[in-house]
Amino acid sequence: MIVVTRAVKWLVVLAALLCATDASAQPMGGCPEGAPDCFVDTGGSVSSAHRAYRLQHKQAETHHLRAFAEEVTWLTIGTTWYWAARHKNLVDWDRPSAKKRFTLDVIRMDNNTFPINFTLHPWSGSAYYAAARSNGLSFAASSGYALGACIAWEYGIEFREKVSFNDLIFTPLPGISLGEFFSRLMIYVNRPAQAPTTAQKIAGWVFGPLQAFSDALDRKSKVVDVPADALGYSSFVHHSFRFHLGMALQSSGNNDSLLSDLGFDGAFVTIPSYQKRGHFRSFLHDADFSRFWMAFVQGGGDHEFDSYADVSLFGVYEQNIDQDLRGGSIFLGSSLGYRARRSFFPGFRDELAVTHLPGLAIESSLLFGPSALLQLSFRLAPDFAGVRSLSYDRWQAANPEAIGKTALAKQGYVYSFGVSSLLELSLQLRRVTLGGRTWFGAFNSVEGLDRSQETLTVDPRGVDRVLDWVSYLRVAPLPWPGLALELSLMGRRHVSTLASYSTQIDALRTTLRTQVTF
Repeated sequence: MIVVTRAVKWLVVLAALLCATDASAQPMGGCPEGAPDCFVDTGGSVSSAHRAYRLQHKQAETHHLRAFAEEVTWLTIGTTWYWAARHKNLVDWDRPSAKKRFTLDVIRMDNNTFPINFTLHPWSGSAYYAAARSNGLSFAASSGYALGACIAWEYGIEFREKVSFNDLIFTPLPGISLGEFFSRLMIYVNRPAQAPTTAQKIAGWVFGPLQAFSDALDRKSKVVDVPADALGYSSFVHHSFRFHLGMALQSSGNNDSLLSDLGFDGAFVTIPSYQKRGHFRSFLHDADFSRFWMAFVQGGGDHEFDSYADVSLFGVYEQNIDQDLRGGSIFLGSSLGYRARRSFFPGFRDELAVTHLPGLAIESSLLFGPSALLQLSFRLAPDFAGVRSLSYDRWQAANPEAIGKTALAKQGYVYSFGVSSLLELSLQLRRVTLGGRTWFGAFNSVEGLDRSQETLTVDPRGVDRVLDWVSYLRVAPLPWPGLALELSLMGRRHVSTLASYSTQIDALRTTLRTQVTF
């Protein structure tokens, strides 16, 4: 928590500096109104011209009936799988009575596998969300569709099972975080700035099939007719796509592993003048910040998959950048997020999945001219999580007759509530970037809601503390735009306690990678 305290102190200082900036700056002039690299000061509010360029105004018309039909389609596909795999699902058929079906007595934590509960369900939720978003619905309406589809599944399709509390959380909420980023991606690649090329048409269908399908049904031009960015799409949508490939050496206890590293980090900011010249202030409420990153490493039969998604819910954004690109911006609001990591290495076998419930979100940047940029991102959120209990085997060996949590006994994880913080900081100076990220989570297990709570003889309490951090040095030594080399050092620690038994695992990884950003 020392890291969090220091981060908050720096955030207060940064906010004070930005608020101290003259809020009555004079119009800058020198650029045509609406140009992507110039914004005339309007006394603290976004001009109507720039508001009109927001990405949501470039979507297709709203089609609620079509969105509903697509939701039914996704549910039908899921139902077909559910009954086709009936022999596997029979074990979960609790057969609650119709009278109890809509009472709190049947709301429990299920004991399905980690991939089903914490990977398949979130990505299913993203499909529910994207089906609505691709039909022109707002962020709030699309979230409602995702939640409605989840409730229909739990209370309707799975009528022979107790209602899974964890599914009601881990399907719609991570689905919104994941679905918003990919919905933005689908909209982006289907909204060329000018007449689309053949390559852009193909990219629209490959990377944005739901949006491309919806646009095809509308039979209307989706050319946004604004200045183009480097990829030929709207320059009023700030994006960052980074792919990386490299090699890593990991140490876990007395075990060393040579690993290959592959990953992606992407972000969208739908503020037309983001990090460009101008002064304005705006209240944001349509997921204007969205991000998704994932990393996959493997070697010697061992592997890890780590992913993260985050989307802003609402907040206030203020920006003040002068003609010399000096100034800054800050967003203060709330966000929703999802983190999932599965690590299978000698000496470090771990599983963690977290739904970040609505919490504090801060995005800030300081520009010191065209070649120097300081960026800070901070999240603090209450969480609902599934966490691997590292001490279960020791506890069970000491209590061979005890019947504990079924998810723990069958799958090795516990459900927990907790809190987590994420702090990211980077300083870019011309071709060199120095940065780091730290993520800390503290979780306490949930008791009394086991799927078979009535049969338990003991309900042991689990406490988990997880710390992930990484620092990196990134250099772009070549003249090719976007190409860079990166050297990073990453550490992981998980301290897991079950009843009176405690276990700690650590890992340290050094990675050298090549990356391309566009």
